Amino acid sequence: MLGSEKDRNGSHHVGNCLILTFWARQVQFDCQMQKEWIRRVACFTAIFTCLCLRTACFASNVSDNQSQCTQLVQNLDIERAQSMLRNDKDGSNRELRDALEMLYRAYRGDITLEDVNNSLAKHPRNHILAALSAIEFHLRNKDSEGVVRAKEAVSLAPESAIAQVALAICEYGARGKQDGVQKVLQQFPNDFDVLSVMARHYNSMREQRKARDLADKLVQHHPDKAGAFATRASLFSKEASMGRVNDLSKSLQLTRDTESKCFLLRRRAKEYNALGQPRLAYDDMTAMIAIAPPLAGDVQERAQYLAEAGAISQAVQVFAMELDMLVPGSSSGVLDRRKILSLRTRDLGQFRTAFLARTELLVAAGEKAHADAERTRYLKAFPGDAAMLYALNKAIVSDKGLRRAIADLDKLIAHEEAPRLYRLRAKLYARLGNVKQAQRDRETARSLDLKKVSTSGLGNNSR
Repeated sequence: MLGSEKDRNGSHHVGNCLILTFWARQVQFDCQMQKEWIRRVACFTAIFTCLCLRTACFASNVSDNQSQCTQLVQNLDIERAQSMLRNDKDGSNRELRDALEMLYRAYRGDITLEDVNNSLAKHPRNHILAALSAIEFHLRNKDSEGVVRAKEAVSLAPESAIAQVALAICEYGARGKQDGVQKVLQQFPNDFDVLSVMARHYNSMREQRKARDLADKLVQHHPDKAGAFATRASLFSKEASMGRVNDLSKSLQLTRDTESKCFLLRRRAKEYNALGQPRLAYDDMTAMIAIAPPLAGDVQERAQYLAEAGAISQAVQVFAMELDMLVPGSSSGVLDRRKILSLRTRDLGQFRTAFLARTELLVAAGEKAHADAERTRYLKAFPGDAAMLYALNKAIVSDKGLRRAIADLDKLIAHEEAPRLYRLRAKLYARLGNVKQAQRDRETARSLDLKKVSTSGLGNNSR
């Protein structure tokens, strides 16, 4: 019994040892498992954190890119803005590129409702396009549609300044609510988009003083942005052309964008011509053609400015250049009827205009035999073109008709010294080859313009 009790005690100790050993191993295993679990959780947390950081960095980079591109567009540097977004392989930046293109055109002042709505149809969840669409609806007195579109923009980006200002002006137009307009001006007092849109808004409402004050504020707070000066240039009244010239000149100095430079040069050329300075207008068109491939219409405009400046021979040469651009070899020799008729409708119209204008200038230069040869050359190719035949014959007739028209203008000017009458008479004198009298009339028209500007107080740009 003692022996068996001893055996039992021994077995009991062995069992206890086995239990302790198993428990120790279990504890060790549990610790290992716990360490493994902790290690896995830590690993998962690190991976998740990296992904979050990467997403945040990506979002930050996208936001930074958009901000940089918007700054460039405000300076009318669309080429650099688009190049920043052109490196995406999957086309993910297409929406932003299209939105910036429309924003750029809005700052430039040549956006259309149809174009922005077409772009919005491609990107229906872009708040910039929705806001621009609303603004264009408002400027066309379609405020009910504008309110709907502006609310869409606000729902897509509640904190967006351009969305908020779009809603404010549309509600003002639709319901006469002014509190929204004042609120958005207080909330975003110096924002580029808000000041630009509000200036255009007041201009469309014929509140010129408010429009100019906001445009001045836009320039004051964004003096390094070409778009600020371009916006103000579009708001000056018709008599204040020198103010537009100054602002367009400043825009040209600030932007490096080729397309924008061409646009601004063309606009400034028109202003110079309206001021009775066609030679400066010609210089701008020449500069524009020098930095970009010329279009036939650009060459024609340059030739017209030369003609108004009294440089008849040069204008004849430039019109010949345009004819050759449209149909090579058409400035002399036999006209190729097939090639001319194959032109697009717009180009065909430009060809006929250039041909007629060149013939008229030949008459003004005293080269009536050359002009008559041009008429014969055209009618050989197009014998059934009755309208052109009438126009060419009218251009080649004696100067009596022009002199009668000048005499009629003399009577009108005696009753009303209007700049437009002097400019019209200057054109007639230029066609007669009387360059000196044409220049005197242009100078008189310009002095009358400046007199109007000084009396209205709108000509000074340093307000």
